[in-house]
Amino acid sequence: MKLSYRLELLAQMCEKGKAMADVGTDHGFLPFYLLENQLFSHVYCCDISRQSLNKAVETFSNWGARFVQEGKVTFELADGLSDNIARNVDVAVFAGMGGTLIISLLNKISDENLPPFILAQPRNKPELIRKWVYNKGFTIDNEAYFIEGPRPCEIFKINTKCNNPSAHVTEKNNEIDLFFPYSILTAKGNLAQYLKRQKVRYTNVLKTLEDRTDNTSADERYRFFSELIDRINEMEDTLKRSMEAR
Repeated sequence: MKLSYRLELLAQMCEKGKAMADVGTDHGFLPFYLLENQLFSHVYCCDISRQSLNKAVETFSNWGARFVQEGKVTFELADGLSDNIARNVDVAVFAGMGGTLIISLLNKISDENLPPFILAQPRNKPELIRKWVYNKGFTIDNEAYFIEGPRPCEIFKINTKCNNPSAHVTEKNNEIDLFFPYSILTAKGNLAQYLKRQKVRYTNVLKTLEDRTDNTSADERYRFFSELIDRINEMEDTLKRSMEAR
């Protein structure tokens, strides 16, 4: 099976293990690929929607019926990931849903049952994922930034077993670092395109605020988004110097 660039990155960042869970699995392409390429010996396809879960059932029926017959795939109709499944997988993927929803689903899992690794790919509000990680004292071991259609995308590989509550003090106290931490300069994907798209986005936000700086709230937002663009410009300059030095 040929995956989209987004799913291919997720597959790479899953690496290898005994079992994985795909929350919001829809067609189940990612878990199918991981089984097909012998990267995992068991996968859990989880979705809150019966219609979406049936798409995953159809994927395996058409291309991988042997995996079902061999008991290597479990289809779970559920709102998120149960503690029982979470404690039995090496990695859980939460992809293609909003950042607020991902955090809500993660908070339903008790900390002691969280999988060792979580891959989070939010459709929006990636800063909420970072804030959750920082507040928990977890680490982001790997990340990727890229463009899918018109949308800038992020993937975070979260290590829940590296628990250091005193870590990330600087990032927690600097909201700009929740959006564009310097760590992303070594991330996978296409950071240059990602930064370019985000700069256009935040420049447009600034334009809408230019005529509303006569109140404190709008003025504060204007300063914040100006600082975001300054950070993006700084990162673009760093990337450019890095490319020129090669």
